[in-house]
Amino acid sequence: MGAAGAGSLPMHLLDLRCSECDHAHPADVWQSLCTACHAPLSARYDLEAAGAALRDGAHRRRPKGMWRWRELL
Repeated sequence: MGAAGAGSLPMHLLDLRCSECDHAHPADVWQSLCTACHAPLSARYDLEAAGAALRDGAHRRRPKGMWRWRELL
């Protein structure tokens, strides 16, 4: 899933999950509500992969701002 400022860096977003019925939605489609029950969606990340990418501490050397955490966006 690309985003402005992210470049071609790996993102660890797996999918979007419904907060009520747990229905999975693709992460590459802009959406905020479940198509099945209309409840809000939550982002689900591969936290193990993101943690491995952040383990070297490179994020500490990046400029402050939201893209400092680009592996989780």
